[in-house]
Amino acid sequence: MSIKIYPTIYFALISLLITHSSCAKKIVQQAFPSEKNAKIAVVPSTSSSISLRTLISFKNTEVSGITIIKQSNDTTTGVFINEFGLKGFEFIVSNGACKISHLIKQLDKWYIKETLANDFAFIFTCTYNPNNATTIQKTINKQQYNYYLNPNFVLFKMERFTNNKLSGQIELQNDSSFVITNTKKNIHYKMSIIDNQN
Repeated sequence: MSIKIYPTIYFALISLLITHSSCAKKIVQQAFPSEKNAKIAVVPSTSSSISLRTLISFKNTEVSGITIIKQSNDTTTGVFINEFGLKGFEFIVSNGACKISHLIKQLDKWYIKETLANDFAFIFTCTYNPNNATTIQKTINKQQYNYYLNPNFVLFKMERFTNNKLSGQIELQNDSSFVITNTKKNIHYKMSIIDNQN
């Protein structure tokens, strides 16, 4: 299967999250890397190994499979396995950056690798410490990450901005899945937890 993604030149990782609550809005600036008790925002789990049902779609192409991640301190390692059981690629996210390796031949193009690295860095770098704030803002690698929390301080949406332009968005769904959109490339990812192992 031939997969085509238009080349990407710009790195995207800034976010703006603004949440309204019945109380006065509180905005907290957090440093990066996140301090103690921080967790990956899209994976509200304390398990060290997590499996995520994954669907990646762009234009008229869809790739489905499972993403398996392992968390250790501020580093997330993972592998994407397609629906046929073949390894699509491996990745490691640390300090706000992602390295993609061992791509299958159809995906092994520099622009695909760059796009995946940007998006997976966004997904698995979004960590935060809940602190009774309805908006949390972070700067990571010169990009802005913002987090929306509802009046009960539960995270429901994140946005990233690059050069003051929206470049990505993550929305947490009611069914505990989350949808990631690369707004620059019009690529969509949907992930949901299917298995936890301590």
